[in-house]
Amino acid sequence: MALVTENPRAFVAQHTDVDPQTESLDKAAPTDKTVVARKAVAVEKTVAVEKTVAVEKTVAVEKTVTVEKTVTVDKTAIAAAFSRAAGSYDTAADLQRKTGETLLGLGQQHAGVSVLDAGCGTGHFSRRWRELGKRVIAFDLAAGMLDHARQQQAADDYLLGDIEHIPLPDHAIDICFSNLAVQWCADLPAALAELYRVTRRGGIILFSTLAAGSLDELGQAWQQVDGRRHVNDFLSLQQIGAACQGYRHQLTPQRYQQQFPDVIALMRSLQGVGATHLHQGREAGLSGRQRLVALQQAYTTQAGQYPLSYHLVYGVIYRD
Repeated sequence: MALVTENPRAFVAQHTDVDPQTESLDKAAPTDKTVVARKAVAVEKTVAVEKTVAVEKTVAVEKTVTVEKTVTVDKTAIAAAFSRAAGSYDTAADLQRKTGETLLGLGQQHAGVSVLDAGCGTGHFSRRWRELGKRVIAFDLAAGMLDHARQQQAADDYLLGDIEHIPLPDHAIDICFSNLAVQWCADLPAALAELYRVTRRGGIILFSTLAAGSLDELGQAWQQVDGRRHVNDFLSLQQIGAACQGYRHQLTPQRYQQQFPDVIALMRSLQGVGATHLHQGREAGLSGRQRLVALQQAYTTQAGQYPLSYHLVYGVIYRD
C-alpha cells in the first residue's frame, strides 16, 4: 500500500456506494443563486461579448465553491449498512485506522478533557482517547456500531444520533473528533456548525473526510460496464473549504492508495466497513457474477494489482 502526501508539513500540533446493486447519490439541483446568475449571463449576451465572458467566468467561480446542501442521503440505509458491518469492521478498516491516527495526532496535545467521538463506529478511537486520559462520548448514527462500542467498553458514555442534529447542549465538549464520517452527511456546513456549537470556546474540532476523486478507478471501470459509476459523489476540496469559511481553520489534502489482488477482494474491503448502501435496488441486466467478471475485465491494473485511491482531507477548526 502506498501513501502519498501532498502537503504533510501543513498539519498542526473518512466510502462509497459501490455494491453492484446500488446507485450513486443524486446531485443537488442548482441553487437559486446559480439560476439567477445563468439568467444574467443570457441577458448580458445581448449586450456585449466581453461582458458576457466576464459574467460567465464569475458564475463558474461561484459554482466551484458552492457546497451542495441538498444531496439526497438515505440515513436509515446508511445506519443499517454500518450496523451490519459492526462485526467485521475492525478487521477491514485499514484506511480508517491510518486516517484516525493522523487525526488523533493533530489534537492529542490539547488540554481539554471531554471528547465527542462523532461517528465512532466500533469505538476504536474512543478507546484511544480514553487511553490519553480523556472522558469520551461515543456518538454514532448506527445502533449496531454503538452497541459494539458499548460491549467493548470503549467510552464513558454512548449517544445515538445524527451529526447534523447532535443531541447535546451548546459548549458541552472540549474536543470534537470525527474520523471519516462527515462524508455521509447531507449538509456538510450544517454538520460542521453542529460540531462548532457543542464545542467550548478554546476547544478544537478535528475531522477527516473523503473528497472528489475518491474511488475513481472503480467508478471508471463501472462506467465501462454499464454506463454508471456506482460510487458516491464526494465534495471537492474547494467545497469543503467553503463549508469551513467563517471559522478559523486549516485543511490538509492527502492521497492514499490501496492495492488488491482482484476485484472481489477490493469490493469485500468496502463492504467489510459498511461502505455500501442501497438506493434504487438491483438493476436489470447482467447477473452479479457476470457483472463482477465484466468489472474485473474493465478495471485498469497496476503491475497486476487493482488500485483504489482515496482523496482525503484533514480539517482542524478552532473554537474561538
